[in-house]
Amino acid sequence: MVETFKQGATGQDIEATLRDQDGVVDLTNASSVQIHFLDDEGETITKNDVEITDAEKGEVKYEWKSGDIIETKGIYQVEVIVTDASGENHFPSERNKSIEVI
Repeated sequence: MVETFKQGATGQDIEATLRDQDGVVDLTNASSVQIHFLDDEGETITKNDVEITDAEKGEVKYEWKSGDIIETKGIYQVEVIVTDASGENHFPSERNKSIEVI
């Protein structure tokens, strides 16, 4: 499924429930969460200000800010990276979401 965002708009957040092969990912011990936007040319834009809204349910939110990726039209693969307390990276829901900026 592709979620559509209007170019230049802010206020429409990206919300996700992170899952892996075992189900919902518990983020209680996460030290950080990043979101990567990958464009069709292989460029990656990383955002570090992802909010964990419910750790036990694996729920996260990214709030668009002025000057974000939404300023550029295109289709982007969305990837969330969770770093746990030991510093290990995990990739729940790896690239299973796309957004289109129109």
